[in-house]
Amino acid sequence: MYPLLLLVHVISAVLLGSYLTLPWQIKKTLNVPRDSLVLRINFIQSYTRAGHYSLILLLVSGGLMIVIYSAFPSIILVVVSGITLLLISAFMGMIKKRLRQIKDSEKPEDLLQKNFKILSMFSWALFFCILFALVIMTNPSILL
Repeated sequence: MYPLLLLVHVISAVLLGSYLTLPWQIKKTLNVPRDSLVLRINFIQSYTRAGHYSLILLLVSGGLMIVIYSAFPSIILVVVSGITLLLISAFMGMIKKRLRQIKDSEKPEDLLQKNFKILSMFSWALFFCILFALVIMTNPSILL
């Protein structure tokens, strides 16, 4: 059972790690021509959906590995990782909401120009949260 949980956890982590490219994907969206803007936004939305699924799998597989295979899990590590994963999920949701509003508007390029700074800020915050989670999960002794 442990090898299966570890496999799911690692695959989900790699998928979530691909999110480190999101700030540059958002930046590229600004220069996309009008006719392919909606396609680009759809791509980023599906990317976000995949990120949510990987986040859920990370939370479930990591939680099961801690509960089943760890005799005395570090409370600090569990709390910090839980809060970090919640922050990642929140930033993903905020990005997805803004992109949905842009896609559903009558003039998506104008709304993208208006919301670009917020989208960029959220994507960079997501970048740093994922980076923080990566460092904490691979080096849990930092918290001790």
